[in-house]
Amino acid sequence: SMAAIKHCEELLPGLDEDIAEYISGILEDDDALEADSVEDTTAMIAGLLDEYCEENSEDPSEKASALIARLTNGGGQADSAPTKMSNDLPTILGGISLADQLKTNDYDLVYGENNKRNTVNSIIEENTDATTTTTKSKTKTKSNKPTASQIANSQIAEIEAELHDARVAAVKARAKYGAYRGSLDAKAFTLPNPGGGAPLLEDAACRLVWGKRYGLIGRNGMGKSTMLRAFAARRVGDVPAQVSVHYVSQEVNLTEDQRNKTPVMCVVDADVERTLLKEEIADLEVKASEGTLDAAGSVRQGELIARLDEIGG
Repeated sequence: SMAAIKHCEELLPGLDEDIAEYISGILEDDDALEADSVEDTTAMIAGLLDEYCEENSEDPSEKASALIARLTNGGGQADSAPTKMSNDLPTILGGISLADQLKTNDYDLVYGENNKRNTVNSIIEENTDATTTTTKSKTKTKSNKPTASQIANSQIAEIEAELHDARVAAVKARAKYGAYRGSLDAKAFTLPNPGGGAPLLEDAACRLVWGKRYGLIGRNGMGKSTMLRAFAARRVGDVPAQVSVHYVSQEVNLTEDQRNKTPVMCVVDADVERTLLKEEIADLEVKASEGTLDAAGSVRQGELIARLDEIGG
């Protein structure tokens, strides 16, 4: 929004316009400024400021917190003051005064019979229970909404899975059809903004010709990395299955299994062809040990072992 961009300009003079718009897109999310999401939103914005505001010596986390505080104070609503009980006026519960419900006066309300005081206590307890139940219901509904960080992590996991599937399909297709030497065409595609807001590209088109080298030039946040990932995952463009796309991410998101491995083991595991060859060889070895491996299987096993040796497996 314009308010978010304006506050960015005031708090961070000289901030790139595209980064300001990107941050604005994050803040436009309905849940970004919710109490259970604001910490994740602050961390996300602080990361952007830390990367793209190198000349600014101030703590990016403090700047992000100040930005969110401005937006919250400017558009939020003050908490309602608690209702006070008065001895001089009838207290209203559910739109009906206690005096009307008990059919008594203030003197009897305080000094009357015990059953009247018990009735008052029961009404107050029922009203309190109803308020507590409503509050819990709202809290439960609110907590079920995914935070901005959870949405971002979900999107990362989704495209990582697509990238892996595309690499596996490329290895199998190259083994069957050979290398592809034609051009790669992408006609009239739109590239959504991962952070929300306006698309990075609309009605775009390009052609990559075999044998040529290309470079993408643009300012930070313009969508260069996002477009390459979209190509690699086959989200845009007519990319044949046998085309191998080697994408090197700027950030590495390790799985729990990868965290327990050495860097060398992670690099070796990244060789998809080697992994597929070893898996298929292991399956054939099981069949051989069980005596169920036929002649065609034996030939296939020999081809796999030869290929594994060829790539240094």
